Amino acid sequence: MGLKKRFQKAEEGTQEKAGKASGEECTNDTPTDGSGLAGDIARIVSDLKAISKEIEKNSDGLKDVALKNADRFGKLYYHLSEVEHNMIHDTYYMHKFEKSFITNAFGEIKKDEDFKKRFLRLIKGLDRESIDVLVTMFNRLEKVYWAPEDVHLDIYTREEKLKLRELKEKFTDKIMQISGGLYYYSGYYLPVNGFEDSVFYYRHGIGELKDPGKIKNRDIIDAGGYIGDSVLILSPLTNGTVYSFEAVRKNFELMQKTIELNGVKNAVLVNKALGDKKGKVKITVAGSSSTVGNCAGIKSEETETADCITLDEFVSQNNAEIGLIKVDIEGAEQSFLRGAEKIIKEQKPTLLISIYHNLNDLLDIKPMIEDWNLGYSFRIYRPVIRKVIAETLLIAEAQ
Repeated sequence: MGLKKRFQKAEEGTQEKAGKASGEECTNDTPTDGSGLAGDIARIVSDLKAISKEIEKNSDGLKDVALKNADRFGKLYYHLSEVEHNMIHDTYYMHKFEKSFITNAFGEIKKDEDFKKRFLRLIKGLDRESIDVLVTMFNRLEKVYWAPEDVHLDIYTREEKLKLRELKEKFTDKIMQISGGLYYYSGYYLPVNGFEDSVFYYRHGIGELKDPGKIKNRDIIDAGGYIGDSVLILSPLTNGTVYSFEAVRKNFELMQKTIELNGVKNAVLVNKALGDKKGKVKITVAGSSSTVGNCAGIKSEETETADCITLDEFVSQNNAEIGLIKVDIEGAEQSFLRGAEKIIKEQKPTLLISIYHNLNDLLDIKPMIEDWNLGYSFRIYRPVIRKVIAETLLIAEAQ
């Protein structure tokens, strides 16, 4: 289709929409004088069509045409910017790593013979909002699984698209590189560009807690500290100590730099893994996705060995009183919980547990804690980000 025909088609569609709008009942919110979105689009299409005609007539003098219409182009750019600002962009799902992750980890999940039983156990006792999060997620997982490679899927609601635009404007666009080893966002500094929306914008779901105040005079466990990003969010929550565990040596060194850059005073950094027994563990090194657990889709040949300790042993040695445990250790969460069972039963801290690294974690971690009969209430939380399952949290609070 030629340029001229494209403009004609666009104009016809715009006029049709404008005609429908003008036939509707007028209200205080419905412009009838050619103003508003329909009027803006109609004027823009008209100007573009006029310019197109001049270009077609003067194909040998494009430079002269461009110069003659410089002012009009400037005005068009301004109007387009205004229209663009007030429109919701088409926002599509396309995340190659997560697509690979979903294919490897979940496959045709509903063919699992025990899926029905496990899913019903998972949603038992959850509030409606949490169940809706899970239903939406599983439906989208299936769509992504069956979609051809490199296909962009329109899976987000209008509200989610608005939130994603807000996320870009208020988070992504506000990250600045100050120098080669210094990055900034909203009062925070990192030695690498490791600003993640789930941490710095959604703050690990802390805002979802019913009573964050009860953490104030107790210690916090940060299992999976990565480069110290979580410490920056967790540190202000308590007058006690944040114990942050990171097993990967390179990440641990970056964590030390992060703490220094931000002047955090109440953090103790521990270069160990947390699991269900003391000893040595082999770690697959993959940046923020480094793991000793079962995290499908992680492809890395780099490994290293680290010391491992149970949380029960660590808390006993340090006489810590735990108010909050945040766990994001790439599929090793169940092993961690087995090694933390005693302290969780005794102190009943609030739990923020990542349950998205594999199907077993998603379906089985909540029932695992329920079987301890501690009286916890549970919710499922997912921030609005450009992924389907990543950053899904189980929030558990003692009643």
